[in-house]
Amino acid sequence: MSTTTPSALTTSGAVELAAGALSGWVYTLAIADKERARRLGIVSTPRVRQWHLDLAALGTATVALGAALPDAPAPLQRTLAAGAWSNAMLFLPLAFRPELADDRRYRVAVAGSFVTTSVGFVGFAATALRRRRAARR
Repeated sequence: MSTTTPSALTTSGAVELAAGALSGWVYTLAIADKERARRLGIVSTPRVRQWHLDLAALGTATVALGAALPDAPAPLQRTLAAGAWSNAMLFLPLAFRPELADDRRYRVAVAGSFVTTSVGFVGFAATALRRRRAARR
């Protein structure tokens, strides 16, 4: 039986998926025991749900792309990993402080995360297209 070393992106995505699974416990608490969640400072259950779902979705996407193109350029893998993590994690502060959505610094962080994630996904798509075209020649 042989083992393979997963790409950095696949590893990051697997860890993000695990975090998504664990965040489900926080979401369950926020739904099932609203009083305890409030005592912990959670004031927006929908933001906890967004955090949970983004971790799962972006973790899945990065695992898929890391597996599909394990030899993608390392800077591209790092860019997508950073974007996927920051995109998901930026929902968590809003669960405790929804007013952050109006804070300029928070919005700059979100914009940076969206840019990073977009560059990563588009970069992977371009890499796949370029390699597919080259293989047809």
